[in-house]
Amino acid sequence: MVIKLPKDIIQAINAAGMNKAKMRFEKTLVMGFLTRAFIALG
Repeated sequence: MVIKLPKDIIQAINAAGMNKAKMRFEKTLVMGFLTRAFIALG
């Protein structure tokens, strides 16, 4: 496991947020539905 420095963690969080913001609405809707289904079954 690679240990990241705090500045690297911030960059990774920023990149993840940018990817989520660029996601298409349909994909976001499907992922939200599947997430809720997974939690309900869990």
